[in-house]
Amino acid sequence: MMWCYEQNNQTGGSNAVPGLPVASETRASGVARGEIVLREEERRALISKISTSWKGYTSSLLGVILLPFVLAIGIALMYAPAFQTLSQPMEQTVAIVVPLVYFAIIAANGMFFVYNFVMLYRLWQVVPKNIANTTPGCAVGLLFIPLFNICWYFIAYVSLAERYREMLIQQNDRRNPAPLAYAMGVVVAICFLMPIFLAFSLPLIAPNIETVQNTDNSAVPPLVLLYVSFMCIFYLFIFLAWVLHIFYFYKMKNCALRLLNGATVVDVPSAHAQEMMNDNAWLVPVRTSGLAIIAGYLGLFSVLILPAPFALLFGILALHNLRKNPGLHGYGRAWFGIIMSILSSIGFLLLMIAILGLL
Repeated sequence: MMWCYEQNNQTGGSNAVPGLPVASETRASGVARGEIVLREEERRALISKISTSWKGYTSSLLGVILLPFVLAIGIALMYAPAFQTLSQPMEQTVAIVVPLVYFAIIAANGMFFVYNFVMLYRLWQVVPKNIANTTPGCAVGLLFIPLFNICWYFIAYVSLAERYREMLIQQNDRRNPAPLAYAMGVVVAICFLMPIFLAFSLPLIAPNIETVQNTDNSAVPPLVLLYVSFMCIFYLFIFLAWVLHIFYFYKMKNCALRLLNGATVVDVPSAHAQEMMNDNAWLVPVRTSGLAIIAGYLGLFSVLILPAPFALLFGILALHNLRKNPGLHGYGRAWFGIIMSILSSIGFLLLMIAILGLL
């Protein structure tokens, strides 16, 4: 894991761009730390990709915000007295539309989740290798590892804002996205830690809840009130983290476009572009085992329990396939499917033991 973090630091002190041809040797020797060097078509392509990703992000966000209101209106219509007076075709239409809107909400949330990582990936592509402390693929991929992602979050998001600040200073731009990133990091850390606190404090609250249920006294014990207050605060922090993420990507997107507009343009293939092509395999699998791809996606959804055994199966098959075909990639996806399958199965077993213990 730390290889992704350290591999670029090992070359961070070099001012040369290793991928440039000999003809551009004089230009390469003058590349400053954090300077973006791209061909014009490469620069335009990256600007287009960031803009397209932002449009997808905002479109899915709009669906996440608006569709729940449509669902609420549909459910209200179904249970309203006026619904009984509607014609039969109208009743059938409402009864069909409500489930469709519900599934549309799930799809919109899924797209919003995906575009969140696509935006992060694209923003990391702007950072030159001589100041990057990870790669775009590692920045996104390691966020899927449970528990470790709590620490990695600060590398993927907060460290990215610091790198942008360094590049903006070089272009004499006063924008500083780092404070927003730090605020978002603190809020997200609280969102990670509060469920642990609530889970460990539940055994202390349970006797007080049983006391309220078994007596006619309407007074609620202070500990129960405190626990409910903490839960409300937890949901408030989740909403705050969600809002801060939106503002973070908006600000970082504008900073990325500003940096690319001020990038140094050369007439030869740049090392920066070659790095982006190599790392695109994380989003668009190239020479990757099909079994590993399936294992990775099943591992992603193994938290739903049902896909967990299949993630384990395809992960093992993928490892066997990769050993037989050394030219293929996909070890990370295969191991991700296996690890997520095991963790999800253990979590499910612990949950079942806890439920059975309460019965």
